[in-house]
Amino acid sequence: MPYLGEPYDMTYFEGAGSRREGYPHYADWYASHNFAVTWADDIEAHTGLVAGKDVLVVGCAHGFLVAELDARGANVIGIDISAYAIAEANASFPGLAFVQGDFLTSFGANQFDMSVNIGVLECMNNNAEIGAFLSRTRLVVNNSRSYYFLIDYSTSATPTIYQNRTAAEWLAAIQVGLPGPFTFDVQDVGHLPVFYATRVVVS
Repeated sequence: MPYLGEPYDMTYFEGAGSRREGYPHYADWYASHNFAVTWADDIEAHTGLVAGKDVLVVGCAHGFLVAELDARGANVIGIDISAYAIAEANASFPGLAFVQGDFLTSFGANQFDMSVNIGVLECMNNNAEIGAFLSRTRLVVNNSRSYYFLIDYSTSATPTIYQNRTAAEWLAAIQVGLPGPFTFDVQDVGHLPVFYATRVVVS
């Protein structure tokens, strides 16, 4: 599911003209804003403490959030379609669990207590991809039924409609993809800490 046709290679993360045009190095940019701690704090504030939980981070990139959740006691696995990102994650955090591959064909049913998805849904190309992703997300999460989505809409250059959806529109899309007796908590969270984002917590 490439973003604007990009292959999520080294150029995507490090090069000029990448999705996040304006930062020269993904790791430095990420660390400078303390994203891992900020997002982990927000996840725990809205889903409870992660210690002891089996957590899947989809689109884990260089693994910073995986490492932070691991430090808080979670049994965490990160997956990313980018071979470059996973190589960087393995180099930075040896001993942690990272998988390079397509989430839609990875992991078994009821394998996790929680799924964390930050900056993932808005990278998809159409409603069919979003639906398939959400269906797979529901499959791999067990009856604890805990899902955390943070959806970035700050990149105005994208030509698709998806990144510019309102919080209510994202909620509607997620409710279609995750049918059932769930509780949905949606909020336009503004800067967290850089993105303009919609947060959707499903339980």
